[in-house]
Amino acid sequence: MAELSRTIGSRGRVRHVRDRAYFEWRYRNPLAAYRFLFWGGASLQGYLVLERSLSNLMDRVVVRISDWEAADRGIRATLLKATIQWGRFRELAAWSQAQPEGTADLLVTEGFAAHKERLSRQRSALLVQLTRAGANGDAFRLHGVDLLDLSNWELRLIDAL
Repeated sequence: MAELSRTIGSRGRVRHVRDRAYFEWRYRNPLAAYRFLFWGGASLQGYLVLERSLSNLMDRVVVRISDWEAADRGIRATLLKATIQWGRFRELAAWSQAQPEGTADLLVTEGFAAHKERLSRQRSALLVQLTRAGANGDAFRLHGVDLLDLSNWELRLIDAL
């Protein structure tokens, strides 16, 4: 997974480091159960990770797409279709904002819709904090990228929970 992520790259957006150590640590979360779908033979070309909360503080029925990476749109679509057909989930959720281009369209094509009740309780937010004393107005830029603009970020559910 780390190799595929490295090969595809960040698509010019800021994102969490996605190396082997991160994946090994992240998927040992005791508050969630994960299932993995892979596409490819000797060389991984795509994956989709499903997550269900085990916490009594979260909805334990909803299954979420927590991570989803693919070498191309066709593989991305195939992974989503297989997930829907195989899983027959009562409720399957995914983030569409700040995902790779074309992801939102795939979700809509497969029948996903905005969940109005949840959207009304949530706000798009990203915490960015200065780490240098005396930083000026350019401090919220990284290699010329405005860190306060959500469209410059590639966010995955797995990075948030």
